[in-house]
Amino acid sequence: MGCFMARTTIAMSYVRAALEGAKSRGIDTSYMVRSVGIPDIVAEDPFGRVSSEQYCDLVRSIWLLLEDEFMGFAQRSARPGTFAMMGYGIIHIQRNEMRLKIAILARYRPSIYI
Repeated sequence: MGCFMARTTIAMSYVRAALEGAKSRGIDTSYMVRSVGIPDIVAEDPFGRVSSEQYCDLVRSIWLLLEDEFMGFAQRSARPGTFAMMGYGIIHIQRNEMRLKIAILARYRPSIYI
């Protein structure tokens, strides 16, 4: 799956942070790390780095496993596809100010959008 700039690397501290939500739900995350091609030696290195593609694949796998695009960090979950639908819903709006107003309304007055 394509992601952004294949030569960009991500510090392992971000990988570990991304895995915390899954760990808090009792999931063994070592398999997830290996399944996206991150070698154990890199995963254990505090200064290790992974490719942006590996990181994106890991985030996607967390989304799918937890069925939560918030990756277990919020009180409520966001089903897979939520972020994409939010993007499609505001892509036509020209001004960022209006995009933010719509996002705030959707968050605090969801009945308007149901």
